[in-house]
Amino acid sequence: IVSGFKSLISGAPNMDALVCMGTLASFAYSLFNLWSIDKILSLISASKLDSVTFLVETLDQYLSATYFDSCAFILFFVTLGKYLEGRAKAKTSLALEKLADLAPKTALIKKADGSEEERQVGLVSVGDTIIMKPGWTVPVDGIIVSGSSSLDESALTGESLPVVKQVGDVALSGSINCEGYFEFVASQVGADTTLAQIIRLVDEASNSKAPSARLADKVSSVFVPIVFTLALITGLLWYYVPLWLDLPESVYWGTALKYAVSVLVVACPCALGLASPVAIMVGMGRAAQFGILVRNAQSLEELSAAKAVIFDKTGTLTEGKPAIIDYQTFCEDKYSRDQVLAYAMSLEQNSSHPLAVAVTKAAQDKGLSTLPIDNFKEVVGGGVEALIEKQIWKIGSRGYMAKSIMSESNSGKLQHINEYEAQGYSILYLANQKEHLVGIIVLADQLRPDSVEAVQSLHELGIKAIILTGDRRQTAERIAEQVKADALYAEVLPSQKANVVKKYKAEVGKIIVVGDGINDAPALKIADVGVAIGSGIDIAVEAADVVLMKNSLLDVVRAIELSKAVLGNIHQNLFWAFAYNVLAIPVAAGLFSHWGIELTPSLAALAMSLSSVTVVGNALRLNGFYPGLVAKVKHSRSMASAKTEVALLQNKNKEQVDAEEKNMTKILYVDGMMCEKCEMHVTRALEGIEGVKVSRIERAQKIVAVELSREIPDEILREAVEKAGYKVENIVG
Repeated sequence: IVSGFKSLISGAPNMDALVCMGTLASFAYSLFNLWSIDKILSLISASKLDSVTFLVETLDQYLSATYFDSCAFILFFVTLGKYLEGRAKAKTSLALEKLADLAPKTALIKKADGSEEERQVGLVSVGDTIIMKPGWTVPVDGIIVSGSSSLDESALTGESLPVVKQVGDVALSGSINCEGYFEFVASQVGADTTLAQIIRLVDEASNSKAPSARLADKVSSVFVPIVFTLALITGLLWYYVPLWLDLPESVYWGTALKYAVSVLVVACPCALGLASPVAIMVGMGRAAQFGILVRNAQSLEELSAAKAVIFDKTGTLTEGKPAIIDYQTFCEDKYSRDQVLAYAMSLEQNSSHPLAVAVTKAAQDKGLSTLPIDNFKEVVGGGVEALIEKQIWKIGSRGYMAKSIMSESNSGKLQHINEYEAQGYSILYLANQKEHLVGIIVLADQLRPDSVEAVQSLHELGIKAIILTGDRRQTAERIAEQVKADALYAEVLPSQKANVVKKYKAEVGKIIVVGDGINDAPALKIADVGVAIGSGIDIAVEAADVVLMKNSLLDVVRAIELSKAVLGNIHQNLFWAFAYNVLAIPVAAGLFSHWGIELTPSLAALAMSLSSVTVVGNALRLNGFYPGLVAKVKHSRSMASAKTEVALLQNKNKEQVDAEEKNMTKILYVDGMMCEKCEMHVTRALEGIEGVKVSRIERAQKIVAVELSREIPDEILREAVEKAGYKVENIVG
C-alpha cells in the first residue's frame, strides 16, 4: 500500500497502485456501511419504535455490502508472490561468499634464513617466497622458483587436465597443487590476484544486471489512470443526475458511492496481479519436477526469448574427466592390446594423476590383473617407470618418452599417433628397454551422452549453440565438430569470457550461458540467464539463475520450452483478466441499470473472484505440460501415450522412464576427506542407505554427488556421513 501511494505521488502508477486503491476503496466502502448501520441503530433506539422488520432488512442490506474479505484476499496473494520472489533473489548473493571462501586463509612463507612462517593471506607481500605442498590451494599469484608439480586450474581456465608447472611458470591463485612440492615468489597479491579479479567480475556483473520489466506494471501504467477516471466520472454522474432531478440527498449520495466503488472493485487488480505470479509459480514447480531449479521469475520469463546458448566445454558439454577411447599395441607378436593396458595399469596404479587414474579404472573394468613391480619412480608432469619382469618399463608423455620413441623404427608409428594429437587427444606412450615403443593409450575428456542431441534440439528451436572454453584449441575444435556448434572460442580467460557474452548480447539479443566451474561464474552472472550443471562447483551453482539437478543438457531445451509455455500462459491470463474488466466495468458503472442490469459492489467482488478463478485454473494447466522430446510426438492422444512414445524413441521402456523421473541428485559438501581411503569411507557410508548411489567425488572441492532413487531426508544423509567421521557442511538439491 505504501509503495502504491508513492507510485501515485510520483506520477507513475504501478502494480502496487492498483492493489492500494482497490483495497482501500473496498475497505472505505465497508467502513461507510458499518457506520451507516450504527447510525440507523442509534435512530431506532432514540425513537423507541417497534422496527424489527426494518432493522433486519437494513442490517442485511448493509452487512452484505462489506468487503473486508476481499481486502484480505487481494493483499494475501500479492504479498505471497512478492515474498517468494524476494526469497529466491536473496540466494544469488551466496555466490560471492563461496568465491571468497575458495581462497586459503593462510600461506606458508619461507624466510630468508630458511625458516618457515604461517601468515594470513592478507599479509602476504609481493616478493615473498611461498611453500606449496600436495593438496594445497595456491593463495596468491606468483612465479615458481623451485620444484615442479601439476596444478589443477580447471576452476580458473577450464583446462580439463592438470597443467605441468616448472621453474619460471606462473602459479595462479585458486588452483590446486595435485602432487609435487614447489616454491614460488608472490607477484600479485590482494585485489590483484586472479581469484580476486574473478570475484570482482561476478560482483560487477551481478550489480549491472538490469531487472526485467514487469508486464503487469507496464499495462497498469495505462490501466490505472483509466479506471480511476471511469470511477470518478461514474461517481460524479450518479451524484449530479439525481441532484438535477430533485431526488432526496441520500439517493444521489448513496447511489454515486455505490457505482463508483463497484467500478473500482470490479476492476480491482486481483486477477491482473495473479496473471503472472501464479503461472510462474506453477511453471517453477513443474520445472522442479523435471530437475530444473529456477531461482527467480525473471529468469523463467527470459529463457523463452533466448537467441543463443553459450556452453562451457569442460564438465558441461564433456564429462570433465579423462577416459580411454583407444589403446594399441605396436608389437603384436609379443604383446596384445590387453597386455598393453595391463602393463600400463601396473605402472600407473601408484600415481594420482588423472590420466593414471583413468588407465587404472579402465583396466580394472576389463578385469585385468596387475604385474609385480620394483624400483618405482615418478617424474612430476612426465611419467613413471618401474622394473617389471626384469625389464625397465616406462609410460608417460611424448616429452618424457622422447629417447624411447624417437627412432627410425618408430617413424611410421609416430605418423599414426600425430593424427590423434592433431585432434587434441592426450596420449600415453608405453615402452620398454628392448622393444622401445610397445604401445599407446589414447585418452580424452568425452562428450556427455546427450550433448549432441541437446545442441541439435536448440538448432530446431532456431537457437545458436556456441562453445566458450579455456581449453586447448585442438581439443575444443574436436568437440565443436562433434556437436556441430555454430561458433567456437578457445583458450579464453574468465575476463575474456565475460566480454564474449557481452558481444553476443549486443549482436544477437537474449543469451543463455551454461557452465559448471568457477571460471564460468562471471559469464553466468552477466548473461541474461545463467545455467549451471548441478554436479558443478558450488560457486557456479550459486552464481547461476537456473540449476540442472539431473546434469542433463537436454534440460536446457526443456527449460526453454517450459518458459515459452509459461509466457504464453501469462498472456492468456492477462487477456482473460482484462476481458472480465472490459465486460464488467460498463455494467458496474450502472449503464444498464435502466433495464435492471447492474453490478452492486457484492456482485462486482464476485465478478472479480471469478476472473481470479479463471486465471488460477488456466495457470494450473501448466502441470500437464511435458517439455522436451514429447513435443516431437505430434499425434499423442494423452500424456501417458506421449511418454511411452518418447521412451521408444530413446530405446527405453516405460519403467525406465518412470525410474529416471524419480531419480534426483543431491550434492553434499563434506569436510575432512584427505585421501582416496576417505572417499571410500564416505562412499560406503552413503551407499549403505537404500536408494543412494555416489556418482562423483571431488575431494579438493569437498563435493560428494549422490543419485537418489527415492526421497531421502537430508538428515539421514548427514547422519550417515558424520557417523563415518566426517563433517557435512551443506547439502544442495
